Amino acid sequence: MKPIIIGSLAVLLISAIAIGASDVFGWRLLGYGAWLSMVIGSFIVSVSEPKHSFLYSVLLAMPASIIFAGLNYLYGVLGIPVDFAGIRGAIVVFGMALPTAIILCVIGGGLEYAYTHNK
Repeated sequence: MKPIIIGSLAVLLISAIAIGASDVFGWRLLGYGAWLSMVIGSFIVSVSEPKHSFLYSVLLAMPASIIFAGLNYLYGVLGIPVDFAGIRGAIVVFGMALPTAIILCVIGGGLEYAYTHNK
């Protein structure tokens, strides 16, 4: 459970910085750092967990999607333009983020597997 919390904190920190910076600087491409945070977070989870590391890295997809939905809601409340505002928007973002998060977390877990098994 501890690696999932550490990975979730990494996703939260990187996503908040990336999305906030994309709004401040007006560079929308910085927002893709939020999606990259899932790969980085799942890599961290996989490195931190000695047994079943790949499974734990994929399990990060659920809290990462919840974090994305929460950030979307928070930014909407703060007046930052979001595509889907309010509670319904957060539910839509969660539904759209979960399949993508699963794929990105599989990539992060696979990168860790390739990194540790090719020494």
